[in-house]
Amino acid sequence: MEGAEFPYKGYSAVTFSDKTDGVSPSIGYLPGQMPCFVQESLKDKGVIITNTSDTGATHVHKELITGDSPHASDSIGYLGMTKMIEFEIARVRAATAA
Repeated sequence: MEGAEFPYKGYSAVTFSDKTDGVSPSIGYLPGQMPCFVQESLKDKGVIITNTSDTGATHVHKELITGDSPHASDSIGYLGMTKMIEFEIARVRAATAA
């Protein structure tokens, strides 16, 4: 996708903080230093990162569902299923209206 605009440019999101990525190898969460940091990389692509720490927060912007840590996993699952049901309802309504 070289040269194409990042599809989530202008979207807001929460992610693992760069601070967490930096210390994760020392606590055994990652086997070594990350070649790049998630927040920094996404900001460079135009994503608006709304968190600076990891609290278990989730965030929904249009179809993009993000979480800032493993503590967000249950909420992400719930939000993902809810969004899939919404899309399916809209698809069925559009198909039956035609």
